[in-house]
Amino acid sequence: EDTVALSFSTTKGVASTLMHILVGKGLASYDDPIAKYWPDFAAEGKDVITIRQAMHHGAGLYLLEDHVDDGHDILDWHKTLKGSAAARPAHTPGKGSGYHGMNYGHLMGGIIEGITGKTFAEVLKEELSSPLELDGCFVGLPVEEMHRRAHLITRNGVYFKMKKGAKP
Repeated sequence: EDTVALSFSTTKGVASTLMHILVGKGLASYDDPIAKYWPDFAAEGKDVITIRQAMHHGAGLYLLEDHVDDGHDILDWHKTLKGSAAARPAHTPGKGSGYHGMNYGHLMGGIIEGITGKTFAEVLKEELSSPLELDGCFVGLPVEEMHRRAHLITRNGVYFKMKKGAKP
């Protein structure tokens, strides 16, 4: 009953909920440019992309290879944020859409961190997990919670367990 398990696409809903909370508190507006809160994001003509466009997948930032050099890099929060800030939109923002399936959480997370000056994990805890008493709701499992994690077994029976001393 204490086990926490990995969940993938649910992060999009969590990140969106946090953004809605911050907008509801008047800390940002959906039509604000992302660069207002995340200045490095303005690179490659992204200074005009709004929070609203990112939230409805109209920012043109869906090509993961434009954000990271290797797929495993997406596991590095700061590296992926830096890559997202440097990326060029695949289309004119607001003139099309493409599902930000692998990086939506990073895009929202970068904005949320810029708005609040806190880490995404801190905002999640303060605004959602603690008030709703959501035991086990993390984006990035804290080291002190690692003992609770579920170990993954692939469909071919390969067992994945984090090596002792490895960073989460």
